[in-house]
Amino acid sequence: MQLSKLKNIIKSRFIYNRKVPQWVKERRKHCNGCEYNFKNKLKTKLTLKDIWWFILNNFNTQCTICNCGIKYKTKIKEEYCSLENIGEKPKWDIQK
Repeated sequence: MQLSKLKNIIKSRFIYNRKVPQWVKERRKHCNGCEYNFKNKLKTKLTLKDIWWFILNNFNTQCTICNCGIKYKTKIKEEYCSLENIGEKPKWDIQK
């Protein structure tokens, strides 16, 4: 795992905004409708790995591609949609 990725994971746990920025809302909207979102994946297609990461993410919904907690990953400006990792077009990109 890259050091910058680890830094972002840790940072995401400590960011708290009472007012959620619009770009975070847009990212979460994309993730909420995504077929790779844990809650949207058919129960029969969930793997033990998916369930394990769901538990590690404190039962928060996560992406089954990168296993990041959506609630956390979408708050980090330097992060991007992981669909790129499987050769698909990302639904959102780095916030500038």
